[in-house]
Amino acid sequence: ISMKGIDIVVHGNIGHMSAFMAQSGNLVVLGDAGDALGDSIYEARLFVRGKVESLGADCIAKEMRPEHLALLQGLLDRAGATGVKAAEFT
Repeated sequence: ISMKGIDIVVHGNIGHMSAFMAQSGNLVVLGDAGDALGDSIYEARLFVRGKVESLGADCIAKEMRPEHLALLQGLLDRAGATGVKAAEFT
């Protein structure tokens, strides 16, 4: 609850209501996301490689721009996610 400026990289799946009330920072998920992802989100960024069951209130899917891809690739590299490319995410 209430993620504040941290970067989290999950090398797997996440469940129901992950990133609830996330205020800032980045959540990167190499697998799938459960229902109500990012419910009541503020300004955090969520990147999911797999499928998303559903988005929560206030969470909307946005187009990945070049600056998002660069940020995401840096997070993946720092997390040791070898062989994973930012272009694979939504």
